[in-house]
Amino acid sequence: MFFRVALALLAVLQDGAKQPDLELSPFHFPARVGGAASAFPSWLVADGSPALVATHFGEEDPFLELCWIEGATGHAGTLVTGQGWFLNWADFPAVAGLADGTRLVAWLELEPAHPHSYGTRFSILAPTWVNGDSMESRSLPRPLEEHRGPGEHGFVSLAPLDETRFLTLWLDGRAAADHDGDTRVYARTIDRAGVLGAETLVDARACSCCPTALVRLANGTHLAAWRDRSEEEVRDIALARFDGGHWSESELLHADGWEIDGCPVNGPRLAASPACVAATWYTGADGSVRVSFGDSRVRGFGAPIRVDDGSPEGRGDLAFLPDEQGPVAARGARVQSTP
Repeated sequence: MFFRVALALLAVLQDGAKQPDLELSPFHFPARVGGAASAFPSWLVADGSPALVATHFGEEDPFLELCWIEGATGHAGTLVTGQGWFLNWADFPAVAGLADGTRLVAWLELEPAHPHSYGTRFSILAPTWVNGDSMESRSLPRPLEEHRGPGEHGFVSLAPLDETRFLTLWLDGRAAADHDGDTRVYARTIDRAGVLGAETLVDARACSCCPTALVRLANGTHLAAWRDRSEEEVRDIALARFDGGHWSESELLHADGWEIDGCPVNGPRLAASPACVAATWYTGADGSVRVSFGDSRVRGFGAPIRVDDGSPEGRGDLAFLPDEQGPVAARGARVQSTP
Protein backbone atom coordinates (compact mmCIF):
# COMPACT_ATOMS: atom_id res chain seq x y z
CA MET A 1 0.00 0.00 0.00
CA PHE A 2 1.25 3.50 -0.70
CA PHE A 3 0.25 7.14 -0.60
CA ARG A 4 -0.40 8.60 -4.02
CA VAL A 5 0.49 12.28 -3.85
CA ALA A 6 -1.38 14.37 -6.39
CA LEU A 7 0.00 17.90 -6.46
CA ALA A 8 -0.40 20.73 -8.92
CA LEU A 9 2.86 22.62 -8.54
CA LEU A 10 3.98 25.90 -10.01
CA ALA A 11 7.53 27.25 -9.87
CA VAL A 12 7.48 31.01 -9.33
CA LEU A 13 10.51 33.22 -9.85
CA GLN A 14 11.08 36.38 -7.87
CA ASP A 15 10.29 38.52 -10.92
CA GLY A 16 6.88 36.90 -11.21
CA ALA A 17 7.67 34.61 -14.15
CA LYS A 18 6.13 31.14 -14.02
CA GLN A 19 7.71 27.87 -15.08
CA PRO A 20 5.71 24.94 -16.50
CA ASP A 21 3.64 22.81 -14.14
CA LEU A 22 5.47 19.89 -12.52
CA GLU A 23 4.06 16.40 -12.05
CA LEU A 24 5.19 14.13 -9.21
CA SER A 25 5.34 10.34 -9.26
CA PRO A 26 3.88 8.35 -6.34
CA PHE A 27 6.08 7.57 -3.35
CA HIS A 28 5.77 4.14 -1.75
CA PHE A 29 5.49 4.09 2.03
CA PRO A 30 5.25 1.28 4.58
CA ALA A 31 1.82 -0.35 4.79
CA ARG A 32 0.94 1.05 8.20
CA VAL A 33 1.38 4.63 7.03
CA GLY A 34 -1.13 4.01 4.26
CA GLY A 35 -3.58 2.07 6.44
CA ALA A 36 -7.32 2.66 6.47
CA ALA A 37 -7.08 4.24 9.94
CA SER A 38 -4.61 6.92 8.81
CA ALA A 39 -5.72 10.53 8.88
CA PHE A 40 -4.48 14.08 8.45
CA PRO A 41 -1.18 13.44 6.62
CA SER A 42 1.08 16.47 6.24
CA TRP A 43 4.51 17.18 4.81
CA LEU A 44 7.51 18.61 6.60
CA VAL A 45 11.21 19.10 5.95
CA ALA A 46 13.48 18.26 8.88
CA ASP A 47 17.24 17.74 8.85
CA GLY A 48 17.16 18.69 5.16
CA SER A 49 15.01 15.70 4.18
CA PRO A 50 11.31 15.61 3.22
CA ALA A 51 9.05 13.48 5.39
CA LEU A 52 5.39 12.59 5.79
CA VAL A 53 3.72 12.93 9.19
CA ALA A 54 0.50 10.95 9.65
CA THR A 55 -1.83 10.65 12.63
CA HIS A 56 -3.43 7.21 13.06
CA PHE A 57 -6.54 6.24 14.95
CA GLY A 58 -8.95 3.32 15.10
CA GLU A 59 -9.25 0.43 17.52
CA GLU A 60 -5.92 1.29 19.15
CA ASP A 61 -4.76 4.52 20.80
CA PRO A 62 -3.96 7.37 18.40
CA PHE A 63 -0.31 7.69 17.47
CA LEU A 64 1.83 9.98 15.37
CA GLU A 65 4.11 8.43 12.77
CA LEU A 66 6.98 10.01 10.86
CA CYS A 67 7.96 8.54 7.49
CA TRP A 68 11.24 9.61 5.89
CA ILE A 69 11.46 9.59 2.10
CA GLU A 70 14.36 7.69 0.54
CA GLY A 71 14.18 7.72 -3.23
CA ALA A 72 10.85 6.19 -4.26
CA THR A 73 10.27 4.50 -0.90
CA GLY A 74 10.41 5.37 2.78
CA HIS A 75 10.79 4.04 6.29
CA ALA A 76 8.53 4.92 9.21
CA GLY A 77 8.82 5.23 12.96
CA THR A 78 6.30 6.03 15.68
CA LEU A 79 6.99 9.35 17.40
CA VAL A 80 4.35 9.52 20.15
CA THR A 81 1.18 7.70 21.17
CA GLY A 82 -1.49 8.35 23.77
CA GLN A 83 -5.15 8.73 24.67
CA GLY A 84 -7.60 11.62 24.63
CA TRP A 85 -6.18 13.27 21.53
CA PHE A 86 -8.13 15.97 19.73
CA LEU A 87 -8.08 15.10 16.01
CA ASN A 88 -8.82 17.88 13.57
CA TRP A 89 -8.34 18.18 9.80
CA ALA A 90 -6.96 21.73 10.01
CA ASP A 91 -5.04 21.63 13.30
CA PHE A 92 -2.59 18.74 13.14
CA PRO A 93 0.59 17.73 15.01
CA ALA A 94 3.90 19.51 14.43
CA VAL A 95 7.51 18.29 14.45
CA ALA A 96 10.84 20.16 14.48
CA GLY A 97 14.44 19.00 14.85
CA LEU A 98 17.80 20.26 16.11
CA ALA A 99 21.12 19.59 14.40
CA ASP A 100 22.02 16.90 16.95
CA GLY A 101 18.93 14.85 16.10
CA THR A 102 16.74 16.00 19.01
CA ARG A 103 13.11 16.36 17.95
CA LEU A 104 10.23 18.31 19.43
CA VAL A 105 6.76 16.89 18.78
CA ALA A 106 3.50 18.72 19.59
CA TRP A 107 -0.10 17.53 19.36
CA LEU A 108 -3.56 18.31 20.80
CA GLU A 109 -5.36 16.69 23.73
CA LEU A 110 -8.87 17.21 25.06
CA GLU A 111 -9.29 18.83 28.48
CA PRO A 112 -11.64 16.46 30.38
CA ALA A 113 -12.54 19.06 33.01
CA HIS A 114 -13.68 21.57 30.38
CA PRO A 115 -16.09 20.46 27.61
CA HIS A 116 -15.24 21.60 24.07
CA SER A 117 -11.73 22.57 25.20
CA TYR A 118 -8.32 21.26 24.24
CA GLY A 119 -4.68 22.09 24.82
CA THR A 120 -1.28 21.43 23.30
CA ARG A 121 1.04 18.72 24.60
CA PHE A 122 4.69 18.23 23.68
CA SER A 123 7.40 15.63 24.05
CA ILE A 124 11.16 15.76 23.48
CA LEU A 125 12.69 12.87 21.53
CA ALA A 126 16.45 12.84 22.12
CA PRO A 127 19.08 10.50 20.64
CA THR A 128 20.98 8.48 23.24
CA TRP A 129 23.61 5.72 23.22
CA VAL A 130 23.21 2.53 25.26
CA ASN A 131 26.02 -0.05 25.13
CA GLY A 132 27.19 1.43 21.87
CA ASP A 133 23.74 1.26 20.25
CA SER A 134 21.81 4.32 19.12
CA MET A 135 18.42 4.71 20.80
CA GLU A 136 15.85 7.46 21.30
CA SER A 137 14.50 8.65 24.64
CA ARG A 138 11.03 10.21 24.92
CA SER A 139 10.09 12.68 27.62
CA LEU A 140 6.67 12.42 29.26
CA PRO A 141 4.00 14.58 27.56
CA ARG A 142 3.61 18.04 29.06
CA PRO A 143 1.34 21.04 28.37
CA LEU A 144 2.84 23.77 26.21
CA GLU A 145 0.72 26.64 27.51
CA GLU A 146 0.38 27.81 31.12
CA HIS A 147 -3.41 28.14 30.96
CA ARG A 148 -5.34 25.12 32.30
CA GLY A 149 -8.87 26.52 32.11
CA PRO A 150 -11.44 26.35 29.31
CA GLY A 151 -10.60 27.35 25.76
CA GLU A 152 -8.95 26.11 22.60
CA HIS A 153 -5.16 26.14 22.30
CA GLY A 154 -3.57 24.92 19.09
CA PHE A 155 -2.38 25.65 15.54
CA VAL A 156 1.19 25.26 16.79
CA SER A 157 4.24 26.13 14.71
CA LEU A 158 7.72 24.92 15.70
CA ALA A 159 11.24 25.84 14.57
CA PRO A 160 14.79 25.30 15.86
CA LEU A 161 15.98 28.41 17.70
CA ASP A 162 19.66 27.57 18.19
CA GLU A 163 21.77 24.47 18.91
CA THR A 164 19.87 23.59 22.10
CA ARG A 165 16.44 25.28 21.94
CA PHE A 166 13.21 25.37 19.96
CA LEU A 167 10.83 28.27 19.33
CA THR A 168 7.08 27.66 19.48
CA LEU A 169 4.10 29.76 18.36
CA TRP A 170 0.40 29.01 18.84
CA LEU A 171 -3.16 30.38 18.89
CA ASP A 172 -4.52 30.70 22.43
CA GLY A 173 -8.19 30.89 23.37
CA ARG A 174 -7.92 31.50 27.12
CA ALA A 175 -9.46 34.98 26.75
CA ALA A 176 -12.00 33.99 24.10
CA ALA A 177 -13.36 31.22 26.36
CA ASP A 178 -14.89 33.89 28.59
CA HIS A 179 -16.94 35.17 25.61
CA ASP A 180 -15.57 38.67 26.09
CA GLY A 181 -12.04 38.25 24.79
CA ASP A 182 -10.20 37.42 21.59
CA THR A 183 -7.99 34.63 20.33
CA ARG A 184 -4.37 35.59 20.89
CA VAL A 185 -0.96 34.58 19.54
CA TYR A 186 1.57 33.38 22.11
CA ALA A 187 5.15 32.16 21.85
CA ARG A 188 7.76 30.56 24.11
CA THR A 189 11.01 28.62 23.94
CA ILE A 190 11.69 24.98 24.87
CA ASP A 191 15.20 23.63 25.37
CA ARG A 192 16.32 20.10 24.52
CA ALA A 193 15.74 19.06 28.16
CA GLY A 194 12.12 20.23 27.99
CA VAL A 195 12.62 23.39 30.06
CA LEU A 196 10.05 26.01 29.05
CA GLY A 197 10.80 29.71 28.66
CA ALA A 198 8.35 32.43 29.65
CA GLU A 199 5.18 32.88 27.60
CA THR A 200 5.19 35.97 25.38
CA LEU A 201 2.07 37.62 23.98
CA VAL A 202 2.80 38.30 20.30
CA ASP A 203 -0.65 39.53 19.17
CA ALA A 204 -3.71 40.25 21.33
CA ARG A 205 -6.29 39.74 18.55
CA ALA A 206 -5.98 37.09 15.83
CA CYS A 207 -8.25 35.00 13.63
CA SER A 208 -9.37 32.07 15.76
CA CYS A 209 -8.72 29.02 13.55
CA CYS A 210 -6.26 29.85 10.76
CA PRO A 211 -2.95 27.96 10.98
CA THR A 212 0.18 29.86 11.99
CA ALA A 213 3.64 29.72 10.35
CA LEU A 214 7.18 30.07 11.69
CA VAL A 215 10.54 29.96 9.91
CA ARG A 216 14.17 30.52 10.86
CA LEU A 217 16.02 33.02 8.66
CA ALA A 218 19.64 32.91 7.53
CA ASN A 219 20.72 35.55 10.06
CA GLY A 220 19.39 33.50 12.98
CA THR A 221 16.23 35.54 13.55
CA HIS A 222 12.75 34.07 13.12
CA LEU A 223 9.73 35.22 11.15
CA ALA A 224 6.19 34.33 12.23
CA ALA A 225 2.96 34.72 10.26
CA TRP A 226 -0.71 34.33 11.13
CA ARG A 227 -4.08 35.75 10.09
CA ASP A 228 -4.82 38.98 11.91
CA ARG A 229 -8.27 40.22 12.95
CA SER A 230 -8.97 43.94 13.14
CA GLU A 231 -11.83 45.63 14.97
CA GLU A 232 -13.49 46.06 11.55
CA GLU A 233 -13.20 42.29 10.88
CA VAL A 234 -10.49 42.72 8.26
CA ARG A 235 -8.47 39.49 8.33
CA ASP A 236 -5.18 39.94 6.51
CA ILE A 237 -1.86 38.21 7.18
CA ALA A 238 0.32 39.64 9.97
CA LEU A 239 4.05 39.20 10.56
CA ALA A 240 6.39 39.53 13.55
CA ARG A 241 10.11 38.88 13.99
CA PHE A 242 11.96 37.30 16.92
CA ASP A 243 15.60 38.34 17.43
CA GLY A 244 16.40 35.69 20.02
CA GLY A 245 15.23 37.75 22.97
CA HIS A 246 12.34 39.97 21.91
CA TRP A 247 9.41 39.98 19.50
CA SER A 248 8.82 42.94 17.20
CA GLU A 249 5.50 44.71 16.84
CA SER A 250 3.28 42.94 14.33
CA GLU A 251 2.76 44.37 10.85
CA LEU A 252 0.76 43.36 7.79
CA LEU A 253 2.38 41.25 5.10
CA HIS A 254 0.14 43.03 2.58
CA ALA A 255 -2.98 45.15 2.99
CA ASP A 256 -5.40 42.88 1.10
CA GLY A 257 -8.45 44.34 2.84
CA TRP A 258 -10.31 41.03 3.20
CA GLU A 259 -13.30 41.74 5.42
CA ILE A 260 -15.06 38.58 6.58
CA ASP A 261 -17.26 37.95 9.61
CA GLY A 262 -15.85 34.55 10.55
CA CYS A 263 -12.69 32.48 10.34
CA PRO A 264 -11.88 31.09 6.85
CA VAL A 265 -9.53 28.37 8.21
CA ASN A 266 -6.89 29.44 5.68
CA GLY A 267 -3.52 30.38 7.13
CA PRO A 268 -0.18 31.49 5.62
CA ARG A 269 2.95 29.45 4.94
CA LEU A 270 6.59 30.57 5.00
CA ALA A 271 9.85 29.32 3.48
CA ALA A 272 13.41 30.64 3.70
CA SER A 273 16.70 30.22 1.84
CA PRO A 274 20.10 31.74 2.72
CA ALA A 275 19.20 34.90 0.79
CA CYS A 276 15.41 35.07 0.59
CA VAL A 277 12.20 34.49 2.48
CA ALA A 278 8.86 33.80 0.81
CA ALA A 279 5.26 33.71 1.95
CA THR A 280 2.13 32.29 0.38
CA TRP A 281 -1.44 32.91 1.49
CA TYR A 282 -5.03 33.06 0.32
CA THR A 283 -7.15 36.20 0.34
CA GLY A 284 -10.87 36.43 -0.28
CA ALA A 285 -10.50 40.08 -1.26
CA ASP A 286 -10.16 38.91 -4.86
CA GLY A 287 -10.22 35.12 -4.38
CA SER A 288 -6.52 34.53 -5.06
CA VAL A 289 -3.49 32.61 -3.80
CA ARG A 290 -0.50 34.92 -3.56
CA VAL A 291 3.27 34.59 -3.17
CA SER A 292 5.55 37.39 -2.01
CA PHE A 293 9.35 37.53 -1.66
CA GLY A 294 11.57 39.35 0.80
CA ASP A 295 15.20 39.61 1.83
CA SER A 296 16.05 37.35 4.78
CA ARG A 297 18.22 40.09 6.30
CA VAL A 298 15.84 43.06 6.19
CA ARG A 299 12.18 43.82 6.75
CA GLY A 300 9.63 44.07 3.99
CA PHE A 301 8.23 42.00 1.15
CA GLY A 302 7.79 42.74 -2.52
CA ALA A 303 4.51 43.09 -4.38
CA PRO A 304 2.34 39.93 -4.23
CA ILE A 305 2.32 37.59 -7.23
CA ARG A 306 -0.91 35.75 -8.02
CA VAL A 307 -0.17 32.07 -8.72
CA ASP A 308 -3.59 30.42 -9.13
CA ASP A 309 -5.59 30.02 -12.34
CA GLY A 310 -8.89 30.97 -10.73
CA SER A 311 -11.27 29.85 -7.93
CA PRO A 312 -8.63 28.34 -5.60
CA GLU A 313 -9.39 27.00 -2.14
CA GLY A 314 -6.08 28.25 -0.76
CA ARG A 315 -4.36 26.23 2.00
CA GLY A 316 -1.18 25.97 -0.07
CA ASP A 317 2.43 25.50 0.89
CA LEU A 318 5.83 26.38 -0.55
CA ALA A 319 9.51 25.48 -0.40
CA PHE A 320 12.61 26.79 -2.13
CA LEU A 321 14.06 24.78 -4.99
CA PRO A 322 17.67 23.61 -4.60
CA ASP A 323 18.93 26.31 -6.98
CA GLU A 324 17.02 28.95 -4.96
CA GLN A 325 15.30 30.29 -8.08
CA GLY A 326 12.04 30.45 -6.23
CA PRO A 327 9.53 28.50 -4.20
CA VAL A 328 7.12 25.86 -5.35
CA ALA A 329 3.55 26.77 -4.42
CA ALA A 330 0.83 24.12 -4.34
CA ARG A 331 -2.33 25.25 -6.11
CA GLY A 332 -4.23 22.11 -5.19
CA ALA A 333 -3.14 18.99 -3.38
CA ARG A 334 -4.60 15.67 -2.36
CA VAL A 335 -2.96 12.80 -0.50
CA GLN A 336 -4.82 9.53 -0.87
CA SER A 337 -4.23 5.93 0.17
CA THR A 338 -4.09 3.51 -2.75
CA PRO A 339 -3.89 -0.30 -2.46
